[in-house]
Amino acid sequence: MRIRAEVKQWLKKALILIIIFFAAIIIFSIITNHETEDLTSEMSSASLPLISMQLEDTSINELHGYTTQMDARYMRDTILPVTSNNELDFTITTYSEDIEGVSYELRSLDTSQLVDSGTASLSSPSSGKIAGSLNLGNVLENDTEYQLIFTMQTDQKEVYYYTRIMPSDTSEVAACVDFAKMFHSYSLDDTKYSELASYIEPDNTGDNSTLAKVTIHSSLEQVAWANFTGSQLNTETISVKEITGQYSIVTLHYVMTESTDSGATIYYDVDEYFRLRYASDRIYLLDYERDMEQLFDGETSSISSNLLQLGIRSSDVDYLSNETGTHAIFVQNGELWGYNASDNRLCQIFSFQSNEGIDVRENYDQHDIRLISISESGDADFVVYGYMNRGDHEGQVGICIYHYNCSSNSIEEVGFLPFTQSYQTLKEALGQLLYVSSDDMFYCMMQGKVYQVDLTQGTSKVLLEDISEGYFAASDAGQYLAYCDTDDPTAITILNLADQSTQTIAAEDGEYILPLCFMNDDLIYGMARASDIQTDAAGNISYGMYQVNICDMELNTLKSYSKSNYYTTSAYVDGETIYLNQAVKKNGTFVSKGQETILNNEEDSADRIVLNTTVTDEYETQVQLSFPDELLETTTQLLTPKYLLANNPDVTISLDLDQSVFYTYARGEVIAMSAGAATAIAAANDNMGVVVDQNLNYIWKRSRSTSVSELIDSISYTDGNTSSLARCLDAMLEVANEGMSLDNYLDNGGTAADIITSSIDGAQALDVSGCELEEMLYFLSTGRCVLANTGKNSYILLTGYSSSDTVYYYDPDSNSSKSMELDDLSKKLSNAGNQFLTYRFVE
Repeated sequence: MRIRAEVKQWLKKALILIIIFFAAIIIFSIITNHETEDLTSEMSSASLPLISMQLEDTSINELHGYTTQMDARYMRDTILPVTSNNELDFTITTYSEDIEGVSYELRSLDTSQLVDSGTASLSSPSSGKIAGSLNLGNVLENDTEYQLIFTMQTDQKEVYYYTRIMPSDTSEVAACVDFAKMFHSYSLDDTKYSELASYIEPDNTGDNSTLAKVTIHSSLEQVAWANFTGSQLNTETISVKEITGQYSIVTLHYVMTESTDSGATIYYDVDEYFRLRYASDRIYLLDYERDMEQLFDGETSSISSNLLQLGIRSSDVDYLSNETGTHAIFVQNGELWGYNASDNRLCQIFSFQSNEGIDVRENYDQHDIRLISISESGDADFVVYGYMNRGDHEGQVGICIYHYNCSSNSIEEVGFLPFTQSYQTLKEALGQLLYVSSDDMFYCMMQGKVYQVDLTQGTSKVLLEDISEGYFAASDAGQYLAYCDTDDPTAITILNLADQSTQTIAAEDGEYILPLCFMNDDLIYGMARASDIQTDAAGNISYGMYQVNICDMELNTLKSYSKSNYYTTSAYVDGETIYLNQAVKKNGTFVSKGQETILNNEEDSADRIVLNTTVTDEYETQVQLSFPDELLETTTQLLTPKYLLANNPDVTISLDLDQSVFYTYARGEVIAMSAGAATAIAAANDNMGVVVDQNLNYIWKRSRSTSVSELIDSISYTDGNTSSLARCLDAMLEVANEGMSLDNYLDNGGTAADIITSSIDGAQALDVSGCELEEMLYFLSTGRCVLANTGKNSYILLTGYSSSDTVYYYDPDSNSSKSMELDDLSKKLSNAGNQFLTYRFVE
């Protein structure tokens, strides 16, 4: 019995040990599996269908889908002319998605009015395509633009597509599209390119040394691709961007390829821009540009000596390097690349393009990358902003914040900020301030506000607001922000975003102080006396700064600049040079007198990575990154990083989309956004574009009538007004069939802008100070007078112009109409500071 008890006890212990053993295995397995859980992911492929509009027999205006509803006011991209019977045809490329139906809304340009809605007629799928059509009936007014919004129902979600339409002569726009296709094909044809000679305007402004930018002023040989031997890979994507009474804008996008001696293939993205005027006898080419950028792939890149070849592209390269020159990151064609010179490693850090050929959805160019910082070890912070071509955020517009870990070769999505505006407007709204702190706080500035975004908690708040242009500056790395009170700039506050600490620089008594810009982490600021401040008729304040100082972040003054009887009105930094815009006082106003420069001689460039260019017969000018030391001769390692799964929630930033702002559209895209109309108009004039407000109302166009008769020659009543400003305003109101007593209003602090806004029904004063006289002729051609300053307390009213460049104006001193040659009057008004005031009509 005792033996049996001992055996029983032994079996019990053995069973316990077995249980413990298996339990340990299970626990160990759980722990092991938890520790080795794969936290990486692949970016999911593009999935959204495309819609293409039909213009007669040509497919144009490829529309990409959005998975969230966008604010259509900001989706101003393509425009389609519709026939007199208001029928509209389109094609859906399904990419194997099941399409259950397509509905539409037709809205006014500012989206406030629903004009029509319904369901599109769809054909059965065939070869991955579905034909669709709409009949809009008789709801469209001639020469009026509308917003057309498609909603596509798939088996999994709703997808939205946006475009503009306008009743117009489709044959004229189709002829312009055909011309663009002809010009493009002839440029690639050795037997036909000479026929393009009659359309281009070669002169010394055309750069014939690079294929990256070809214009109407380039040589015929350059337009015909010079010695480049590549060929076109895919059918060009055609888009119509503008239709006006004077011209249409057509763009083409396609990919060129070329095989190297080693058998590798190089790809190039190419965009062509045409501004065309239709006439019954021919098409006139008003402007032309072709932009070409090499798709960097690492394998076909050339690394020799101390140079990394980037190929054919713009010399404006967004890149960062560490202090010792061993690591560099650079943006090319919407991708981010990194190079580690220490071990000869190239890394494609971020790209929407897969390795399975060129997909038009993956190659969609409505996004960009902004670099924030790079560490000495090669780690980097950056943002991808705009339309997300694929991945978890496919079909959304937003800002995606990433961190790249060089040692582990991985990138982590730190946060995503969705927006309902287009990439084009987001691009311009996203200010110069971008910064990520060590505690995952993201800072950015948009629409005059500085936002602090907690990426771990998914919350955001406005850190600073009412930050006005001209009253702030951000350091190159984004860590420091200098700003002052717009109404009383008597002190500059310097905010360190790394730890939220602040410092202050105060002005002397009776003076003002303004931040101008940064050079690296050194602040450049100006000082102005109260007597050197100028306020124009619109209430704008100009500061003439008698001295400019440069200080470090310990507030030590590093350098000062002043020049007797000269004033600095603004400044900017380009490379290692500070440019000061200078002015002198004349007749009580500041008149531009060119620039002064300050060279930064203290920067140690021995270890810096810099840009270089080289020239060959076939490729012409190519761009390179030049490293301080010889690069390794070993075979370059080409890496693709692991994507770490995003753990942080999306963060929404609330923007004031009704804030008054002006957008300049040129070459089919937004090229400028400004709170002031003058800046937007100047950009539109230089780039042959248009200016619209936040509701897509046209403010200014690069087009006008040949001549305008005098809108007024004298005032029928003066009501005792004695000042030239009051009499000019009386004349302006008389043209607008309005009137009021002005002397007391002006004497009691009212401004001319206040009078115009309150007196002309449906109007809002428009300050266009800083524009040129010639740009004011557009307003005259629309029946609106323009108030112009001629000196201290002296004004005239522009009222018309002739086809022979004579400008008519109302002279308040003689109460009569006078005229002057455009050039002579332009010089006179320029000497008075080009101060202009008119008005626009608002809904």
